[in-house]
Amino acid sequence: MKKRAAILSILLFLGVDSYCENSEIKTITLKEAIDTALSRNKTRLMTKTSLEIAKALHKQALSARYPSLDLSLSAVRKDKDPSFLLKGDVELPQNLSNALALATATTPNQREQIMQAIKAGTLPKQKIPLDMDIKLADRDILTGSLNLRYPIYTGGKVSSLIKESELGVLNAKKDLIKNEDEIRYLIKRYYYGALLAQNLKKVARDSEEKTKVICELTEKLYKGESMRVKKTDYLKCKLTLSLIKNAKEETKEREKEAKAALIYAMGEDYTKKIVLKEPEREEFKDDGLQKTVKKAFEKNPLLQKLSIAEKIYEEKIKEAKSANLPQIALFGEAKKIQSDFINDEDKNSWLIGVGAKLSLFNGFRTQNEILEAKLKRKKITLQKELYKEALALKVKRAYFKLLRSKKQLDILKKALKIAKENRELNIRAYEQDLVETRDVLQAQIMETTTMKDYYLARYDYEISLAELERLLSL
Repeated sequence: MKKRAAILSILLFLGVDSYCENSEIKTITLKEAIDTALSRNKTRLMTKTSLEIAKALHKQALSARYPSLDLSLSAVRKDKDPSFLLKGDVELPQNLSNALALATATTPNQREQIMQAIKAGTLPKQKIPLDMDIKLADRDILTGSLNLRYPIYTGGKVSSLIKESELGVLNAKKDLIKNEDEIRYLIKRYYYGALLAQNLKKVARDSEEKTKVICELTEKLYKGESMRVKKTDYLKCKLTLSLIKNAKEETKEREKEAKAALIYAMGEDYTKKIVLKEPEREEFKDDGLQKTVKKAFEKNPLLQKLSIAEKIYEEKIKEAKSANLPQIALFGEAKKIQSDFINDEDKNSWLIGVGAKLSLFNGFRTQNEILEAKLKRKKITLQKELYKEALALKVKRAYFKLLRSKKQLDILKKALKIAKENRELNIRAYEQDLVETRDVLQAQIMETTTMKDYYLARYDYEISLAELERLLSL
């Protein structure tokens, strides 16, 4: 079983390796790498979704400016018809009692007696006993109503809520800008790191080829019975070549790792093979430290977010204060009831009116809500001042680091030119058997070291520039 597993692992390894070998090699630029990362980065997609949410909340807040119109329909069936049970005696008025007494008299004598009692005012009032079950309405009732409500005055609460949501949209936009700045900076770090590894591999490969030429020339000289070149020199040359080959293999692995990290950050498939194109070098325009810090204060998205937060809490203070003012609204209703026991005139009805509400006392809640909003605004202001100091320090550090790396780059650019001339002169002199082998090897090593230092300095300069650009949101 273990043997089969080992064979399967080898086959899988060979299969993946052959797939990678056969995959297409694509040349990409820095701009393409950034654009790809921006289109595929999950955090940016989440931030864009947050922006859409903020826009939806703003539209919700705007709806408070419009009237609300609600339609209500109900169909009701009760278990029985609503009724009213009427029991007791009803006392009739005197005139009706008199008329009822005369109407019930059966003989002339009774009639005469009733008339005398009426004249004398001694005839008692008549009472009618009641025992009635009165149906008030039908068990089936269909009702429809249209309700209108429009806020006329809210003490500034609606305006504050709309302004808060508008600032929320602006805040979400700054989040998106900040997220994109971070992605650009991350891709630049990976891209320049992979480009450095690619260039160092090229330096090692070029150094190997040049050292091979020196070894061939050394072999030719010492076999030609040169007075200066000996076999020990040839062996030193071969040893140097072996060390350079080893360094070349290390640079190959570093290049693979750096490009794999870049591919992952871009969101590309891990099997993709890329070659990086040298970007156009950005020249740093030195506006001075004060102007650079001022530019950071104007454009840094996090600092702008804190300024927006200050404005949001200013609106929250107004919103809290609106609770001390009356709320006035216009309302209306149109209603229709369908029932057999309702008059036609009463089936359709409408009303319109104005309502007002004023909070007289709520246990000092409004007062403390205003205090809370003011203290939160104060906290944001202190955070803003603290971040400005930290941002100025970061900009200052990045600014001087960029100046230092630019000076180092300029120095090494000149040194590289000198190292190349020195190697060429030593090679020509070595061909004429005028210099020692160690001098030629040293010249070659110095050129390789200087070129390596030059690429490292260029990497430091590009990263320093990218860091400053991130702080300035460029």
